Amino acid sequence: MHSPYHLPSNRSSGAESAHSGPPRSADRHPPTGNLLDPKIEEKPCATLYHIPCGRCVEGGPCLAGKPLISRAKKTVSEVETSAYSLIHGNKSHTQPVTTLSDKVSELPGNSAAKDHKARLERYALAHKRAVLMSDWIAKNRKKEKPLISDLNDCGDRLTFRAYYTIQQIRLHAMHSCKKHILCPLCAIRRGAKSTEAYLARLEVIKESHPNIKAYLVTFTVKNGSKLKERFQHLQNSMKKYNLKRSNAMTSKKRLPVEANKALGAVWSYEFKVGDGSGLWHPHAHAVWLCYDAPDQEKLRQEWQAITGDSYIVNVTPFHNQADVIGGFLEVFKYALKFSDMPLEQNWHGYEVLNGRRLVASFGLFRGVQVPESLTDEPLEDLPYIELFYKYMSAGKYSIEKKQLVNVTPANGEKLPF
Repeated sequence: MHSPYHLPSNRSSGAESAHSGPPRSADRHPPTGNLLDPKIEEKPCATLYHIPCGRCVEGGPCLAGKPLISRAKKTVSEVETSAYSLIHGNKSHTQPVTTLSDKVSELPGNSAAKDHKARLERYALAHKRAVLMSDWIAKNRKKEKPLISDLNDCGDRLTFRAYYTIQQIRLHAMHSCKKHILCPLCAIRRGAKSTEAYLARLEVIKESHPNIKAYLVTFTVKNGSKLKERFQHLQNSMKKYNLKRSNAMTSKKRLPVEANKALGAVWSYEFKVGDGSGLWHPHAHAVWLCYDAPDQEKLRQEWQAITGDSYIVNVTPFHNQADVIGGFLEVFKYALKFSDMPLEQNWHGYEVLNGRRLVASFGLFRGVQVPESLTDEPLEDLPYIELFYKYMSAGKYSIEKKQLVNVTPANGEKLPF
């Protein structure tokens, strides 16, 4: 009988329901390894089964009958670089329970060799969720054969280049399905690429506007049972509000609108499902660049006048204006948030929202180009070691092959891999 820590080779089988009791103590501590064999902390779940949705933390609640998987050991650095802490500061009140989207999201350009273990763990968790999503589609939407295959293959193999002279390991190649609503791995990479592109634009903006400040602005609408209707209501309301902003700027009367305090903005549409109500909760996260702080109360009044039924908005200044990455991480995690949902709701979100534009901008942020490629930029004229990984049924990546390229080690020099 296989260990309750690992998915069986036949993932569609229902045989896993026979497991009971906690794992043997010897199973809790797998052998430790080097950079290519990251150490994982195993943590039994009180309810025995869960999928990597992030809900099964400290014992539940679980969302599906799948065997317990290993959970990456949390570190102080993960908390310190979370979007919540980067926006509010590390001494703020307790942040919410960590979900899968919190565990696997990554900072842009995070290619330091010392972080490679954690990166592989994040990608393994993300790929495991994509495989579970693929299994669900195969069982419930059998005609979607190309999509089932794409989700299974996405991230199944990864190629990294280890630039050992500068201690960087960059993702060089992977098969990507680019279905970021269904695939957390594609959502991770798309979010990191988007964050990197907008941070680069921000650096250019600050050269001309050194005193401009960033604010995280959130717009919500009332919850509802129909995702399509609620999304259209939110999207149409955002369009109306931005039209009002534009008209106010061109009007001779220069009518005051809080959004006109923003010289540039970028926002995304995000979706959650209420834990108790089961209703869809759409909202928009935006980063505004302003000289004058937006007035939350006036913004609330303007928003209610636009929506007719919703007034809840939030304006949060960054605790450190020199480091505003947290706001961009929050904006571009919109697709990754679907991985926190049960599989059926995740699929419904894909059916409704696939192909729709979920990111928009105006002003100084208009026209930012996000690269289509989800891999890292290669470094020219540096020696590297190519590392080939394959995802294993045990729920982690294992190295298949190493290949030295342009490497001429001196006599007695030991390579790091």
